[in-house]
Amino acid sequence: MSTATKKIKSFLLNSSLALIVLLAGLLILELLLRRYHFWGARVSWSEPDAEIAYRYTPGAEYWFGRENDHPISGRINNFGWRDRDWTLAKAPNTFRVAVLGDSFVEAFQVEQERTFLRLAETALNRETPQRFELMNFGRSGFTTTEEFLILERDVVKFSPDLVVLFFFPENDLRDVCREFDPNPMRPFFEMSPDGELAPDFSFVHSKDFKARNAINGLKQHSALFSLVIERVNLLQQDLAHQKQVAAAQSAAPPSAPAAKRLGGALSLATANPDSSYQKAFALNQAILKKIGATCRQMPAKFLLVCINLAAYHPERENELRAIDPTFNQYFFDDALAAFARQNDIDFIGLQKFFVEEYQKTGRSLQWTHWNYEGHELVARVLANHLQKYKANFLSSASL
Repeated sequence: MSTATKKIKSFLLNSSLALIVLLAGLLILELLLRRYHFWGARVSWSEPDAEIAYRYTPGAEYWFGRENDHPISGRINNFGWRDRDWTLAKAPNTFRVAVLGDSFVEAFQVEQERTFLRLAETALNRETPQRFELMNFGRSGFTTTEEFLILERDVVKFSPDLVVLFFFPENDLRDVCREFDPNPMRPFFEMSPDGELAPDFSFVHSKDFKARNAINGLKQHSALFSLVIERVNLLQQDLAHQKQVAAAQSAAPPSAPAAKRLGGALSLATANPDSSYQKAFALNQAILKKIGATCRQMPAKFLLVCINLAAYHPERENELRAIDPTFNQYFFDDALAAFARQNDIDFIGLQKFFVEEYQKTGRSLQWTHWNYEGHELVARVLANHLQKYKANFLSSASL
């Protein structure tokens, strides 16, 4: 055997051993990540969706380890939502309530049986032969754009009697407009000068969306791969946000005085509103009108709920008032209540309930999202408000 041949064999042997060690190491790391969820690692339970960017995979197991002091796990239902399994046909003597919203409705931070939806449903179903069924159509990152699309694509086929939409001012105003969103991997509505809305699904042609389609299988089978991709996505979003901030700063006049004012969506709750966010608020209201029109055609009642601001807590309110003394924590509740009255939409504003509850108990009602006490409060408010629907339903059922 020649020296060259020996060197080649030695190289191949060493390379093979190195590859085996590497693969064994990756396998061990994968098993450790699946078992102990280091760095929040978990197998992905989502998949790309050409209308709403991504959806949850029916039947997939989930693991969520943020905000709460312990992780939350469970299973996505047969239709791809964080809820128990559903049937398409409505059971007899059942009042169906489809609930749309973002991560506050999705509520991965608490166990499913302790979400406001399940608690409210339990309260409504006490001592009555008729049944209320509250269905969770919430997904993290949803805006009114995706909620309208889901209403028309998914919700209508379940024939709900009532559609409830939870609106979160801080996120819904920012994320509904392409110019504000550092991650444009989502659909948008563009509003023409005459008020017409046109959907924009151009994200499906982007390299990022095509790449997500290509790697989705690996994400759904590897906690390590999902962790790496998640960190890359967060880095990209952070860089995009930094570019937006830098662009906004460079566009400001160099001689502009340094005034104390709140920025973003919260500026609308002051005497110094940002005109761009005023346009975003108008766009949201136009989409909410479309949602109301769709509900009337189904037919179903429509209830709009405004999620509270963190300013229910006096410390947070004082922080915001220190920046702008004109800050009014009830602005969005008041503005959306007036909008709802003008458009024959039922309405609940949660801010006053959170303020009153904190004044009464002194307990914090949320982490970033609602904690257990927050869910219990929202459940009570929602169940009490739905009593009028329950009374009407019971009276019609007895005829």
